[in-house]
Amino acid sequence: MHKEPAPDHAESRWGTVTNHLPAGGSVRVLLIGAWGFIGSHIRAALESDNKVDVIGMTRRPANEAQAAGTTRVHGDITIEGTLQKALAGVDVVINAASYTGKSPDLADSINRRGPLNLISACRRLGLPLIHMGTTAVYGSGPHRNLPADTAELHPESVVSQARAIADDAVLQAGGVVIRPHMVFGQGDRWFVPTLTKVFQQISGSIDGPDCHLSLIDAEQLGQLVALLATDAQPRQGAFHAAHPSAIRLSQILQWIDQRITPLDLNLKVSREDAVSKMAELGLSGHQIRLISEDHWYDAESIWAATNTKPKPLNLSDSTADWYKSHLKRHLS
Repeated sequence: MHKEPAPDHAESRWGTVTNHLPAGGSVRVLLIGAWGFIGSHIRAALESDNKVDVIGMTRRPANEAQAAGTTRVHGDITIEGTLQKALAGVDVVINAASYTGKSPDLADSINRRGPLNLISACRRLGLPLIHMGTTAVYGSGPHRNLPADTAELHPESVVSQARAIADDAVLQAGGVVIRPHMVFGQGDRWFVPTLTKVFQQISGSIDGPDCHLSLIDAEQLGQLVALLATDAQPRQGAFHAAHPSAIRLSQILQWIDQRITPLDLNLKVSREDAVSKMAELGLSGHQIRLISEDHWYDAESIWAATNTKPKPLNLSDSTADWYKSHLKRHLS
């Protein structure tokens, strides 16, 4: 059983990081996973602040073409010896790298050993670390208003077990873990595409009570992480990253039907038949439960910590267009 410290403003165990940001001038943020789905939205939020210098760590040679607005530095979290140089001169570190595939070796290397290497390097240099986690470490649920500060971890897969170990290590060292549940937006290749594929095959909606999910726009998630990274007062503990109000699955399906691609939602399909079709499409039992049962989390603390008001949950025209293009290429 795992229990976690609540987010607070206590002195971090990283060392002398209480006033980790420079007084005036630019804040140097090292972002790992800067070109992934969530990492790219964090990078965009950081780049929008002219007082932030973003350094993206990459395993490719650092002298390759630079991404506009972002300096590249060579480093690999799975190889501890590469981190000292990559972390030199930065003020805060964000780890948005993760592995979600089926290889136990890669899951251990990227989701467990890599973050442990990063923790060691940050502690030596007195750097605060923000680590992107996932609500998958809680297990299949259902979950209703689960708090981030006292929730017990029950990871089921090898991937989630590795991530739970990393989360614990970050929190024990005094860092920050941010756990989104479902994230939508440009670059999402799982959540909305999977719902679309599933409900096109089901040809109806699931009979019975509507489930509620925690959801966040990737753009706003990036903004929340950027605000925590550039806060003059370093934070500690676990946060859920989601809109404070859970959203009904039927509302998300209406988004898809009305804004992205038509779905036949009038016919009611039994839960047993729907689950059977999801399994035929290759979804695991855990993935099926994620989109067919309640999974919503108490996320008030991250909005309070960043002094931010959440935007209404909806699909922008540009995001709807991105999904249309993506689905045309991959589901046609």
